[in-house]
Amino acid sequence: NLEELNEIRNASKLPVFIGSGLTIENAEMLIPNSDGAIVGFGLKNIPTWDSDVDIKKVKQIKQIFNKYRK
Repeated sequence: NLEELNEIRNASKLPVFIGSGLTIENAEMLIPNSDGAIVGFGLKNIPTWDSDVDIKKVKQIKQIFNKYRK
């Protein structure tokens, strides 16, 4: 969550990456407060390891990353 992300950012000078939990729904809130992310299930049609990647979600999250890229 955003509170934990900011707590980590304030406690470290190292880059802060989101390791899990990033979705299209929370990307606008989390991405500007991080240095990057590992995205997996958040881009799937169904959140299972064997489901297909949703290309629409990939394009949406790419737009959000590009918006906040420094």
